[in-house]
This record gives sequence, C-alpha cells and structure tokens, in this order.
Amino acid sequence: MDSARVSLGGSTWPAHGPELQVHHASVAVPALALGSERPDHKEFLFTVYASTRMQEMALTGWSAAQQEQFLRMQFEAQKRFYAAQFPQAEHWIVCLNDVAAGRMIVNRSEDELLLVDVALLPEHRNLGVGSLLMAGLMEEASRDSKSIRLHVERFNPALRWYERLGFNTVSESEIYLEMTWRPGSDANPRDEASVRDHGNRLDQDAV
Repeated sequence: MDSARVSLGGSTWPAHGPELQVHHASVAVPALALGSERPDHKEFLFTVYASTRMQEMALTGWSAAQQEQFLRMQFEAQKRFYAAQFPQAEHWIVCLNDVAAGRMIVNRSEDELLLVDVALLPEHRNLGVGSLLMAGLMEEASRDSKSIRLHVERFNPALRWYERLGFNTVSESEIYLEMTWRPGSDANPRDEASVRDHGNRLDQDAV
C-alpha cells in the first residue's frame, strides 16, 4: 500500500491502515494512529456503533438476537445517511497501540470542519484520546481560520465537555443540539477529560 499521511493540527500521523501507528510523545496517551477506513472494517465499525447504544439496548428487554437485528438495521441506516449527506467526508479508523479502537468522520469545507462522528470502544475511553483528536481539529481550525461544527445528543455526557471547550449551541431539535466552535477560545482539550461515553452521533432512527 502506498504511503499517505493525515494531519490534524500540529499532529501528523501515517494513514496507511489500522495496523500502522506512530507515537505522539507530547501527550500521555497510548500510541495513536489514524488509518483510512476500508470495506473490510465493516464488522469492526458495527461493533463500535453497537457499543455506543449498549445502555439504550439494556432498557428494551429484547433478546440479544433482537438487539443485534435492530442495531444492524440502524447501523446500515446511519451508513446510508452519512454517504448521502457527506459524500466527501474523510472516514478514519482510530488505532491505539496497533489496535483498532474507534472511528472518526470529518467533513472539510472552505470555512468549516464538520465533525460528523467520533466514537471509541468502551475499553479505550477515558485515556485522553478524544481530547487529542479534538485538539488536532481545533489547531487545524485555528490555523486555517475555520469553525468546527458538530451535533450531539442532549443526554450525551460529552455535551458538557464540548461546552467547556467553548462550543456554543446554534440550533436544537428534540434529540440533538447543533454546536459550533470558533478560534479564540482559551479552553484546551488536552486539559479536559476525554469523550467518555458515546462521542457524538448522527443516528437515523429506523421507522
């Protein structure tokens, strides 16, 4: 596979695939790499998606088979939604110490960075990874005079983290808040807790 690199702010990582990584010596997190998402990552991506809805599924009273059927339907709906709404988005696998740990989707435009999705498996949360990823996006946005936009569910614990970083709510629905960040905030994501539970998601509920 030909060499490629992805840059987020001041951090540049190889973008070969999830098996390759590089140490980021300035932060106390496991060795971090971003790899381009590939078709053979589908089951891993489903596992990441399902992990973000574990608490919700626990309340349904459904069997494991029913839960998986529902989650696979939702996962496919989300995949179609992202493809239709953000056809130019960059899809990354987040890797820690050579292990695929999560996913991140970023849609870049002339004046903003849209964080479409970021989520980590439960065992890789609370390590500062979300903070490092966000720091890279904020550094890039500051350098290029762009804003960052995202959507987050009202009940997501990450909402308070985004607010501490200087994100402001610009619109809201029954489930989601649309938030933006513009350069100039004094908040440093590396000084904050990581995205602890679910990251942010743009789920399309199945009918």
